[in-house]
Amino acid sequence: AATQLASAGVSSILVFGPKEGRWVVDDGVFGGDGSVHVYARATNGALITNLKDACDFLARALPGGVACVSDERGDDGDASSPSSWGGDGEPGAAFVCAAYMIVAKGMGAQEAADAVETSRPGCGLRAHDEFMKNL
Repeated sequence: AATQLASAGVSSILVFGPKEGRWVVDDGVFGGDGSVHVYARATNGALITNLKDACDFLARALPGGVACVSDERGDDGDASSPSSWGGDGEPGAAFVCAAYMIVAKGMGAQEAADAVETSRPGCGLRAHDEFMKNL
């Protein structure tokens, strides 16, 4: 997947998920030059603890192509199944995008959620009460 992103012009990846996830391991394309930023939940599960670092990364990376991806796993424990990669990941990655629009662009929460859901149909951001409350 990293090779496909790179061939599409993506030069940086923001990963919503654990620091030891598959996007971090697969860094033959996106190596150790600061082009991958992992947005992990805080140890207490809080979303906003690490948000400033994620927004700062996006601000630096956005002149190039950036992908916000998920590496949180679902509950079935089958890491080989793409459907198990969901967890809170896809809405979580959408949450980071919306939060950046609020912080950096001055958008309101609903406006940012609309923009994200327009560009990422089916991301599930609005259906996820925790994320919407934190926006």
